[in-house]
Amino acid sequence: MKKSAILIAATLLWCATGRTQGAPEHEPSPAQDPHPEYRSKGKPNGRFWRGLNAEEKLLWLVAYRCGLEDATFGAIQDRYPDAGVQTVVERLKDKMAFLYPPGLTLDEVGTSLETFFAAPENRPIPVQYALTMICFRVSGMSQAVLDEDVARLRRDWSGEK
Repeated sequence: MKKSAILIAATLLWCATGRTQGAPEHEPSPAQDPHPEYRSKGKPNGRFWRGLNAEEKLLWLVAYRCGLEDATFGAIQDRYPDAGVQTVVERLKDKMAFLYPPGLTLDEVGTSLETFFAAPENRPIPVQYALTMICFRVSGMSQAVLDEDVARLRRDWSGEK
């Protein structure tokens, strides 16, 4: 429990500052960005993921999931303003199943991302799309369909540096 509280506090602090140690306080312009290869059309990609240390990966996943849940919850409330809490929570759970792998621990999600980005041809793919592929795998999607989706993602993102 104490370890969880410390992790949550560290994540909130990390999110609140919007940066990691040594990072600039503002978003650099493309000309100033020291690692443009870490983004594909502005989205963090597999190169970004592989450049993080183990602690940063854990914090990134926690912050990403929290941000997804908050944004999705808000969008559901905006779309269904008269829905009760039970309905909103059920819709949130349904939507999140396609955005963040359900039923996996942070370490398992991290391991799945490591496996996905081990292939150099997958590294230009944004992390959010890799997470979607992991969601599809968790949901039981066939390997043939997964392979087609990954091939499409490779084509879509291969021209980006």
